Amino acid sequence: MKNRALAIVLSVATLISSVAVPVVADDNINMTGVDRTDIKEEKSLVINGFSTTNTVNEQGTDTSATTSQNPFSGVLSIDNQGILDEITEEEINKAIETYNSLPEKDKALYKDAYDAVIRLTQQAAVSSEEQNNTNNNVNENNKGQENLVEGVELENKGTDILVLEKAPAKPSKTSVNKITVTQKGKILIEAPKSEKAVGYEFELTNTKKDGVGTVYTSDTNKIEIELEEGSSVHVRVRSFNQNGAGTVYAAWSMPRYYYMKVSSLDKTHITASEYKNNYASLTFSEVKNADGIEVQAAADRDFKNIKYTERTNNDYSYRTHEVEEGETIYLRGRAYKWGSQDALTSEWSDVVTYVRERKVPGKTSLTSVKGNGNRINVVWAKAENSNSYDVEIAEDKHFQKIIASTTTEANHWENVLETGKKYCVRVRGTRYDWPNLYYGEWSNVKNLTINPSAVNITYLKSNDKGQATIKYKPLKSTNTSGYQIQYSTKKNFDNSKIKTLAKKKMTIKKLKRGKKYYFKVRQYTVIEGKKVYGVWSQVKSVKVKKKTPKAKIRRKTNDWLGKVSNGSVIYIPGLGIKTKAYKEGSGVDGQVIVDRRGSCLYAKPGYYTACAWFADHCDQGFSGLYRAVPGKTIAYIIRQDGKRKKFICKKRFWGHNTGDDLTTWGYKSIVNANNGGFGAYTCNGPNWHNITITYWQPVLDL
Repeated sequence: MKNRALAIVLSVATLISSVAVPVVADDNINMTGVDRTDIKEEKSLVINGFSTTNTVNEQGTDTSATTSQNPFSGVLSIDNQGILDEITEEEINKAIETYNSLPEKDKALYKDAYDAVIRLTQQAAVSSEEQNNTNNNVNENNKGQENLVEGVELENKGTDILVLEKAPAKPSKTSVNKITVTQKGKILIEAPKSEKAVGYEFELTNTKKDGVGTVYTSDTNKIEIELEEGSSVHVRVRSFNQNGAGTVYAAWSMPRYYYMKVSSLDKTHITASEYKNNYASLTFSEVKNADGIEVQAAADRDFKNIKYTERTNNDYSYRTHEVEEGETIYLRGRAYKWGSQDALTSEWSDVVTYVRERKVPGKTSLTSVKGNGNRINVVWAKAENSNSYDVEIAEDKHFQKIIASTTTEANHWENVLETGKKYCVRVRGTRYDWPNLYYGEWSNVKNLTINPSAVNITYLKSNDKGQATIKYKPLKSTNTSGYQIQYSTKKNFDNSKIKTLAKKKMTIKKLKRGKKYYFKVRQYTVIEGKKVYGVWSQVKSVKVKKKTPKAKIRRKTNDWLGKVSNGSVIYIPGLGIKTKAYKEGSGVDGQVIVDRRGSCLYAKPGYYTACAWFADHCDQGFSGLYRAVPGKTIAYIIRQDGKRKKFICKKRFWGHNTGDDLTTWGYKSIVNANNGGFGAYTCNGPNWHNITITYWQPVLDL
């Protein structure tokens, strides 16, 4: 009887345990799922006068088990109100022995379970006899029927009727083996079919909601659930079996991670912008599922010249790089989402522009650097935002030794530089904005060697010998090593010749008579073995004189001069002489006398000598005869019959008196050297002393 009663108690305990577990799911649970944070329910079942209460926490596990293994977990129901089905007395005793072997600390944890086992076994022993009596009555009234645990309806006279059903079999464990996207915002979760299962529970734990899960129930091994793009969840599943006696669950599967990819992002907008002195701060509107904002800066509105691209990390505010003075940048942004490869991005936002005002002067550039003599002229382009300039001239490219100047103009002259020396030049813009002085960037550097100064031609003349004499001097005193003279018969100096010399004058020979020549001069300085030339002077020209023909002496001619009669005229235009001549002993006092007495004293055989001597006293008629130039001065004699002859001065000298100079050696020397002409003399004092004697030869080309 006792054994039979104990079997009934154990069957009831098994039934209680199977009924107590499924409280996580209400009878009316649907496919939309129930948040497990709200599930906490108590149910009581009265069987043979015993009350069973089962409490389940949010995770669906027994709260009596905490830190170590509960020795009664395989014996008692989770609410400690009943002993599980098919548990033998030996297993109960073994659990008690295990409990007694635990440390005192762990015993305290499972004290309630231990007391429940003792209480339940004692109650089973007390009521076993009563239960056997009940079973006998059942057997008498229902012969051939199965025992109570097989589901036989009992009929007890004068008492209530209790109908019991066998607990359902435990289904096999399953797992999440497939998760697919069916459409935007929905996923299909599938699990292998479980034996003896009539339904499945799927639990989704959102990783962004502190691990709180939601349970969805399905009568098949798959379920379609809504899931937002960009969400990540842990999914697990368990199968269950149930009947009128209760619900039995398989163990939960291992959780599986799943991320719902984002297919598109909304466009962001720049909601605020702030511009400081050297940077800009932007604020963008937030975009769902985005990981941040990708910001792009460019030098042009079309974003062809990208300066940089950067991304924020879960931040919708951004500060640009430093913006240079006078620089303009264009900014835009778009939302992005990290992916396995390339990030997903949205459409670009509208473009904003930031222009930083320039205070520092802009960079200038040198346009011209020229040197002349010891001066240098520097010209540069005007710099933006500048009201003055710094000019530096140095002897080295590092600008260690400099000549510095400041000017408000865009050009500058600098003096006291050495000719032939190499200099480096640079310039920068400056701006004084009280109390600050702003400097621009230095310009490009230009090198210059100071050339010798220009030369001025001071003298240029030619003669009839095919020569030209040129004189010149430099405009400024420089370190001159020499000069170059270039000359040509053409104004553009084609086929020209160059003479190099150290002096400041030169006579150039072998020029073509009657040709016009052009001349120019420049100076040079030798530096490190090389000649550094100055600029050419202004061009000057000269015409080379033709050669003066030689006077030819008429030989064996008629005595032309012997026919000179009183009143004939002697005419010397270059000396201002024009007067009548008379033979000796006639005429008027003070007029020229033709002295024929000495005309043939020294005649040579076969030649006509001078046939006449013209003389006056104290420059009465031949005033200025002393200015006659041999080879140049021309004289004419016009006879009474109108015939004329041209003569040229051949000799001129000064004597002391007529007796010694004219008749003795002076006249003799003339006659011996020249024939066919006439003589003319005059005195400069009394008694024919201090006389000027000239001799004239005929020119045959008249």
